[in-house]
Amino acid sequence: MAPIKEIELKFKLTEEDKAALLSRLNELSAKHEGHKKEIDYYYARQGRDFMQTKECLRIRYTPDYTEITYKPATTEEMKEAQSFWKKEINLRIDGQLEQAREFLQGLGCIEFVKVAKERDTYKLNEVIIALDYIEGVRWFAELEIQDENEMNALAALKKCAQELNIKSESIVTEPYRDLCMKKDIVDTSSPAPRGEA
Repeated sequence: MAPIKEIELKFKLTEEDKAALLSRLNELSAKHEGHKKEIDYYYARQGRDFMQTKECLRIRYTPDYTEITYKPATTEEMKEAQSFWKKEINLRIDGQLEQAREFLQGLGCIEFVKVAKERDTYKLNEVIIALDYIEGVRWFAELEIQDENEMNALAALKKCAQELNIKSESIVTEPYRDLCMKKDIVDTSSPAPRGEA
């Protein structure tokens, strides 16, 4: 039996898109599963360009937990599908954020970007929909499903995106880390959530 994988699609949203998505989620009775804040610190190894390989080495801090995550490089198949199904390796390090940062830096890893995110999560059938506000690059919707078959999962995600009236041309293939590094799709007309600047 093939292993279960997490497959995801991500879309850039304008303020109008975000409002329409929230309305549509309400119409479809999607279940709101919570709101959370996360801060991610991204690292690279000396002599290896993680921006090029699309590998991920990060420390994630939330009010509830802290963890180190590694994701392997993006494959050509993923690039062609404009979707991702990477195996994550996660290590919980609750209460040890600064020690973890010092540890990675001591190994010669370089901390090169911080990503601050607010996320509201919804569930519609088998699909998890995350409405994300990324500081500096604004709004996104991330659709995720678990399946052992990548192509079946991708078809289900695209069907869900259509049902939610998310524009297919707004798909984003770069991780938040890269978008924060580039900051080339900032929509300054969109206000920050919950009254933030």
